[in-house]
Amino acid sequence: MVAVSPKAARRLFDSYHPEKHYMRGPGPRSLGMIGERFRAETEGITREPVPQRWLELMQSLEQHEGTRPTGHGDQAGERSTKRRI
Repeated sequence: MVAVSPKAARRLFDSYHPEKHYMRGPGPRSLGMIGERFRAETEGITREPVPQRWLELMQSLEQHEGTRPTGHGDQAGERSTKRRI
C-alpha cells in the first residue's frame, strides 16, 4: 500500500477550484444597467442642436472639397499608381 500525506489527500479530494468561480468582469445584466443609466444621463446632450458656427464650418469645408482638383496634383483624369506611405 502507498502512504499518502494528508496534504496530498486533501488536494486529491478537494472539489473547490477558485479559478472556476473567479469573476472576470460585469455580466450582461450589469452592463445593461450601466447602458441604461448612461443613455438617461446623456439623452439631453445628444438632442442638442449643432451650433450654427459648426454648420457654417462644415458647409465651407464641403465647398472647399468640391473645388479641389480630383487628381490631387496629377494630370486631370489620371490616377497615380504610386503608393503613398
